Amino acid sequence: MDQTHSIIDMTRYAVQKMIDESCERCQPCVRSLKSMVPLLNKMAENQARTDDLVLLRQIAENLKENSLCEFGKVAPTVILSGLNYFEEEYTAAILQ
Repeated sequence: MDQTHSIIDMTRYAVQKMIDESCERCQPCVRSLKSMVPLLNKMAENQARTDDLVLLRQIAENLKENSLCEFGKVAPTVILSGLNYFEEEYTAAILQ
């Protein structure tokens, strides 16, 4: 991947990989990761609202704080880092 790929597309890919790699034993991890996919899909299709961006951040922070394993505590880092460092790209996808 390079600069021709959007951060949203890269994040969707990473979240899908995390879902595939998850042991699926703890529900906070499974539910949180799977609930991020539709939000990221809406953003990629420019159909998201500002509330979706807020919800995505809340889900990621909740997973980081409430996960029962280290995988779940680290998994939201890709989302939170993307939101922190590429916020304008997420915002642009929502406002279009």
